[in-house]
Amino acid sequence: MAIVQMKCPVCGKDTPVNDERSFAFCSECGSRFDLEQRIDNSISPSNDEMLTKKLEEVYFYIKLSGEKQEDQNLNSEPTFYEKAQDILVQLVQEFPDDYRVYWELSKPLDFNNPENTKDYNNVFTIGDHNFNRALDLAPIEMKRTLIDAKDNYENKKNKAVQDYRERLKIQEAQAIKEQAEREEANRQKEEAEREEARRRRELEFQKDLAENEVKAEEVKAEESSYEEIEATTSLAQNNETMTKNVANKSVNVENKRKDKKSIQNKMIIFTVLGLILSATFIFGGPCSIYALYLLNKNKDIPSKNGIRILLYILNILVVFIFAFIVLVLFFSALG
Repeated sequence: MAIVQMKCPVCGKDTPVNDERSFAFCSECGSRFDLEQRIDNSISPSNDEMLTKKLEEVYFYIKLSGEKQEDQNLNSEPTFYEKAQDILVQLVQEFPDDYRVYWELSKPLDFNNPENTKDYNNVFTIGDHNFNRALDLAPIEMKRTLIDAKDNYENKKNKAVQDYRERLKIQEAQAIKEQAEREEANRQKEEAEREEARRRRELEFQKDLAENEVKAEEVKAEESSYEEIEATTSLAQNNETMTKNVANKSVNVENKRKDKKSIQNKMIIFTVLGLILSATFIFGGPCSIYALYLLNKNKDIPSKNGIRILLYILNILVVFIFAFIVLVLFFSALG
C-alpha cells in the first residue's frame, strides 16, 4: 500500500489517497471521487501536467482572494478572483473537454465562504451555463459530487441570507422598539419638564402671593400709621378747635356779658332820664319808651327780677305821664 497525492476533481486541491483503493475523499472539500475512473478518464500526462499547473495558479489566486476577504468587500473590485477567472477563460480554450475548468469557472466569488457572505441580494450565484457544461463533461461518479457541492453552497448561502434577513428584522424591530422607547423617554422628559415648569410657576406664584401679602401688611401698617397720625392730628386739631371754641365762647360770653352790662346800663340810664325828664314833653316819654323797648328785647337783662320789675314800673309810669300830658295838650287844643 502506498499513499500518493492526487488532485481533487472538485476543488483541485492535493489530497493524500491510498492507491490500493478504488475511491477516495478529498481532505479539503470532502468530495468523493473514483480513483480508477480518474485514471481511465485522465488526459495525457503532458496536458494533465500543464492543466494541473494552471489550476494550481487558479487555486492560488482563489485562496489569496479568500485571504484578502474580497467576498466581504462588495464595493471594491475582486482583483485576485478576476485573475483566476481570466486564467479559467483561457483554459476553456485550451481544454474545452475538461469538466474541472468549467466547474471552477462556474464558482462565484463567495463559493468557499457562503456562511459569511455579504451578498444578501444573491448577486453571486453559480453560473448555470458553466455548471451544466461541467456536469455534461464530468464522469458519472463526479456528477453527484458536483450537484451536491452546488446544493451545499446554495443551501449555506440561502441560510446565511435568511439569517441575515431575520437579523435585519430583529434589528428593525429593535430599532422600532428603541425609537419607541426614545420617544417615550422624550415624552416623559417633556412631561417632566412641563411639570417642573408648572411647579416653578406655582412656586413663583406662591412667592409673589406671599410678597404681595407682606406688601399688603406693610401698606396696611402704613395706612394704620397714617390713620393714627391723622387721628392724632385730627384730635390735636379738634383739641385746638375746641380750645379756640372755648376761647371764643369765653370771649363771646365776656362780650355778651359786656353787652348785657351795656344794655342794662342803657336801661337804667334811659329810665333815670325818663324819670328826670318826665315833666318834659319832648324827652321824658321817648326815653322811657326806648327803655321799655330794651327791656322787651332783652328779657334776661337785668338778671335780677326785682330790678327788672322796678325798671318796668318806673318806665311805664313815665309813659303814662307822657301820655297824660299828650292828652291834656290835645284836648286843650280842641277846647
